[in-house]
Amino acid sequence: MKHLSMALLAGAFTCLAGPAWAGPREVFLAHLQQAIRQNDMDWIGSHLSFPVTIRGKHRLVLRSRRAFANFDSALIRPTLRAAVLAEKPEDLFLNWQGMMIGSGEHNVWVCDVSADPSKPDYRIFAMIGAN
Repeated sequence: MKHLSMALLAGAFTCLAGPAWAGPREVFLAHLQQAIRQNDMDWIGSHLSFPVTIRGKHRLVLRSRRAFANFDSALIRPTLRAAVLAEKPEDLFLNWQGMMIGSGEHNVWVCDVSADPSKPDYRIFAMIGAN
């Protein structure tokens, strides 16, 4: 009986430990993936840290939201889109530059621009393999 109650308790904890336990990085990843699925360029535009470097066939440096507004969802090529949508929270790459979402050749780089470490505010500063 004791083993059964422990198994039930462990199962209940596993159910609770899903999205409710997601940290700010995982939440940002989920929102970015949702924006890419829905081609929500407004959400993406509101989460940029300027200047934003966009590399692909051409290298662009966007210095303002107005410059980004000139682009539509075609800016995010299928290879970058697939790499971001395939990213799993446990596979996020972190280093001194920030957080990389995607694969080595097709990714989005994000940094925390918040002055308060307890309230991260993630912003996109580079898209590699975009245009």
